[in-house]
Amino acid sequence: MENLCKFAKQYNHLLGFAEFKMKGSIENIEYAFSLGYGQEKNGYKIMKYQDKAELLVALGDISWDNEDINKPIVHCHAVFAKNDGIGTAFGGHLKEAIVNLTTLIIIDILSNEKVVCKLDKEMNIKLWDL
Repeated sequence: MENLCKFAKQYNHLLGFAEFKMKGSIENIEYAFSLGYGQEKNGYKIMKYQDKAELLVALGDISWDNEDINKPIVHCHAVFAKNDGIGTAFGGHLKEAIVNLTTLIIIDILSNEKVVCKLDKEMNIKLWDL
């Protein structure tokens, strides 16, 4: 995710809003599972998987923080297969990972005009401000 943020910053004059997809081989995965939203909820449970895994599919988007228009927000959901002999699937919000062999990333720029995310106080998360 760090490299997608770097890419967005480098091309921020062109990239207002984008979607991306990824697949490949990764390891040292940090991902999060939603525990719910709102004032009484705890947000996300952060988990790690250190072994090599297949990134079966990842879908995400790149938008911008309304408090700092030069700060990209990368949001990605992913499904992985464990290297356990049967390919047990698991997934969540992809936070970080290291490319193991190769990973294909396709980025589609949908708008040159920046889409920003703003804190929704009721939900206590940043949502697109459309």
